[in-house]
Amino acid sequence: MEVIALLRGVTPTGKNRIPKMSFLVEILEKVGLKKVKTYIQSGN
Repeated sequence: MEVIALLRGVTPTGKNRIPKMSFLVEILEKVGLKKVKTYIQSGN
């Protein structure tokens, strides 16, 4: 099974901050997802 997650409302600064895409990958792998990939962190 393949899964795509599109995140909205995650800002580079402020309360909902995720410092790096690598941090997001780490979290997703900890919950059991494999072969996690990211695509652009544009801020728009």
